Amino acid sequence: MNERAKELGMNDTVFKNCHGIDEDGHVTSAHDIAVMSRELIKHEKIFEYTTIWMDTLRDGTSELVNTNKLVRFYDDVGDHFDEKILHGPIHLQLQEALDYIRSQVIVEKVVKVDDKAEANRAYNYPYTAIEEVLSNAVYHKSYDDRNPIEVRIEPTSIIVYSLAGPMPPITNDDLKNERVLSRNYRNRRIGDFLKELDLTEGRCTGIPTIQEELAKNGSPRAFIETDEDRSYFITRLFIHEEFTKDANQSKMNEVDEKNERSLSEVLSEVLIKKDFDRIMEIVKAGIEIIEGEKV
Repeated sequence: MNERAKELGMNDTVFKNCHGIDEDGHVTSAHDIAVMSRELIKHEKIFEYTTIWMDTLRDGTSELVNTNKLVRFYDDVGDHFDEKILHGPIHLQLQEALDYIRSQVIVEKVVKVDDKAEANRAYNYPYTAIEEVLSNAVYHKSYDDRNPIEVRIEPTSIIVYSLAGPMPPITNDDLKNERVLSRNYRNRRIGDFLKELDLTEGRCTGIPTIQEELAKNGSPRAFIETDEDRSYFITRLFIHEEFTKDANQSKMNEVDEKNERSLSEVLSEVLIKKDFDRIMEIVKAGIEIIEGEKV
């Protein structure tokens, strides 16, 4: 492990064990962890393992759960969501957010096409576009404002919101037309650090890269906006159309479940048990007939 660390340029790292538990002389640095993480995700098996949300061991007697969470909404209303507030150095916050999205949100779909040997492959969101969006949010945020960068993972989109907006002379029209030529950076030192981690370029290539990666994946173009005062930055990535069918079906199933439960609750309140059981048999029989006709 130490030999491989030296090959990767992890000069501040000394491994004393392979499990990571504290031990005298077992040291590393934020830079070396970033280098190691970047190398690890090149391996397909590692990437595949990080996409597992839950799994069991020992015939189901033990359970493994990925505990990383951001603000993730499971419905359009916002009643059901997970929230994770990240702390620590900004580059580790950025990496944790990206790791969560990669393992918990990004999904690949393979669609077979008639009369075509190769199937079409697409992701609900391309990782490179998300990496660019979050890295730019960290790069260009106003750290005089104590409000955090917010990443909202909704059923059919991902929204990244930060304060403040782009530096002058960039306008909202420039963002829409992708004419971003300013060299006036708010956090140049942070940009240099992110560039060392291969997360940014610092040449006004962020928005073109985002749109290009979305196009490669067959995804809709990103919505990027600020106001006249350049007080905020909003970037919204829309889910690939192949995954909207799954999202819509999930919503329909949820509505059907709620409607069926509501009907049962109402009938059980106004009918005696015998009549209630009889009516529910009729309702279920009717549903089976309708589904049979659809088939």
